[in-house]
Amino acid sequence: MQTHCKTPLCRYHYDALDRLVDCRLSGQESARRFYQKDRLATEINSTVQHSIMQHDDHLLAQQQRQTDAMETRLLATDQQRSVLSALNATTPRPVTYTPYGHRPLSSGLLSLLGFNGERPDPVTGHYLLGNGYRAFNPGLMRFNSPDNLSPFGAGGINAYVYCMGDPINREDRSGHTSILTLIRDFFRSASHKTPRLLSASSESVSNSASSLRTAPSSTVDVPIGVLIPEVDINPAFMAESTIAKAKKIQYSGRKLKKLEHSTSTLKNHEQNSDKLIRRITNRLFEDYGDSTSHPADYHSNAVEIFNRELTRQKDTVIRRTEKLNKKIRGS
Repeated sequence: MQTHCKTPLCRYHYDALDRLVDCRLSGQESARRFYQKDRLATEINSTVQHSIMQHDDHLLAQQQRQTDAMETRLLATDQQRSVLSALNATTPRPVTYTPYGHRPLSSGLLSLLGFNGERPDPVTGHYLLGNGYRAFNPGLMRFNSPDNLSPFGAGGINAYVYCMGDPINREDRSGHTSILTLIRDFFRSASHKTPRLLSASSESVSNSASSLRTAPSSTVDVPIGVLIPEVDINPAFMAESTIAKAKKIQYSGRKLKKLEHSTSTLKNHEQNSDKLIRRITNRLFEDYGDSTSHPADYHSNAVEIFNRELTRQKDTVIRRTEKLNKKIRGS
């Protein structure tokens, strides 16, 4: 009897945080991956090193080092981080995708990242979302494996669907649940407003909550509450202490103003968490609800969106507090 020996095309290795950190093609050197805040930052193999430069959630450039040669490409992206063009000193190379991220073989990609800023698998071209948790197939427009949070958890009743069938307005980074791009942009734009505008926004949120209390029960009966990650020291408390020190030595530079703004934004979101979650929940229901759904069905997604933004704001406050402390010590 003839036996068939199967040779694996690629081997994958994960770290203790369940992130894909090593990808070894058959007969080739392994490619090590390094992350910054759950985002791929560097990939290194024996001869080539790729580094991704980004600010907040925006891709900026890619640097490639090979022996003594170094090449930098500027990345042009859309609002969902999909790389549309990689620009170097020569002719730009545009890239096109279908709504679900498939691209023809003739559309070469000079960037390490592709659709929605994700790294395509070197063998299949699929996207291993959640830093290696689950493979999304852009050709079939669905995941290759079921979600372990489906059908009764946050993954939804369809264990294989990608972005609830709406990849234009939604994005899925974790491989579990997708969020609305407009909700993400709402938080991002709110974080760049002045304190005066933030105050007005808080008032409008309060008015919205008041109107909701007089609305029919089908849009009011939503469980409110948020699980804010616990930290040993409140970032806002640390920031206010640093601000007081800066004012004591009469420092009034840009770093102080940025920290004051970030701290005000963070405290505003913490104090109005219930109102903001209610607002997000009802926005999700308005856009995606139907006669058989209820606002409470979208509450878990709203909490996830809020917590993600709150974590980002805390990171910003901590980072700016450290910068202001260094400035004070150097004064």
